[in-house]
Amino acid sequence: MEASVLLQVGRAVPTTPWELVLTSSRETQFVLAVLAVFSVVSWYFIVLKWWQFRRMRQLGDRFLAEVEKAPRTTGCCERACISFRS
Repeated sequence: MEASVLLQVGRAVPTTPWELVLTSSRETQFVLAVLAVFSVVSWYFIVLKWWQFRRMRQLGDRFLAEVEKAPRTTGCCERACISFRS
C-alpha cells in the first residue's frame, strides 16, 4: 500500500517546468503569457536598436572619411553630405 501512495504522490508533483505551467492556475498562466510576450517584444527592440546603432556608426565613419579627404574645411561638410545622397 505504501508503494502505491508514493507513486500517486510522485505523479502529483510537477517534475518539469512545462508541467508546472500546465498545472498552474489560469491567472498564473495568463501572467506567464504576458511576460513571454513582453520578453519577445523587448528582444525585438534590443535587436532593432543594435542594428540602428550599427548603421549609424557606419554612416558616421563614412562621413568622417569624407571630411578627412577634404583639402580645406570650407565646403567639406557639403561634399560629405552630397556623397551620402548618391
